[in-house]
Amino acid sequence: MAENPAWCTPQLLVAWEQGVHDFNEGRFWEAHEAWERGWKDLPQAERTYVQGLIQIAAAFHLEDLGRLDPALRLRASSRQKIQATWSTIQDRLPRLEVQGEGRHARAVLLLPGRPAV
Repeated sequence: MAENPAWCTPQLLVAWEQGVHDFNEGRFWEAHEAWERGWKDLPQAERTYVQGLIQIAAAFHLEDLGRLDPALRLRASSRQKIQATWSTIQDRLPRLEVQGEGRHARAVLLLPGRPAV
């Protein structure tokens, strides 16, 4: 992976790492909030990708609340955003993967030159 672009600031990476920690502790709303920090300032494709990740966390939060229909809609929207943008941004953005479902889901942040968070 190439060097992080200028817009991929240390503050943004810290927010993403915090979101991963919250997500992996089952605090999906807090992960959603952490990942929202700075996403609106990203270039279009990166913004859309991160919005998809934010929607995953929000969907799991809604599932925890028993709101399954809105959660399913958010998941579908999230998948669409991530699939539509990943090939464009994969060399420009640290990769954040969500693996598993619901309470068994885990997030992994892959940063250049550092072990997975």
